[in-house]
Amino acid sequence: MKTLIVYVSGKGFIKEAAERVQKALGSHAALLDLKSKSKADLKDYDAVILCGAFRAGMQPRKIKAYARKNEKALLTKKLAFVLGGLDTEEYRLPFEKNFKEELRSHAVAAVHAGGRYIPDDYSGFIRNMMEKINKSSGAVHREKWENLDTVIKAFS
Repeated sequence: MKTLIVYVSGKGFIKEAAERVQKALGSHAALLDLKSKSKADLKDYDAVILCGAFRAGMQPRKIKAYARKNEKALLTKKLAFVLGGLDTEEYRLPFEKNFKEELRSHAVAAVHAGGRYIPDDYSGFIRNMMEKINKSSGAVHREKWENLDTVIKAFS
């Protein structure tokens, strides 16, 4: 099964998640970074995995636009979501707000890969805001790489 892994990554966490899935799926999986100029024709793939991280309850604009633009084609493919974000308990509500019910219910899996925050990756304003939210001035690691196994098994 040829699988396209479509992602948008801000600071590299979701890129790492997408690469982990691609590595596990092997040569029949391809990556598409929506921040790049690269394109992929969905007709060439049997399955699609959409990957993006929530920030303030929102998915990146590019991943939402991709899902909207390609909704009809995505509904004909095996589909899954890999979601990221520090809030490991409450990712479902933003997932429901950001993607149409048809896509969510069509997906064979929607997993939360966790998230991380590295203070040096952010400007002063964001860093200060994140310190208040996390009640910590250091790095926060809430990676849940084991959750990727659900998607990997479904697409292997």
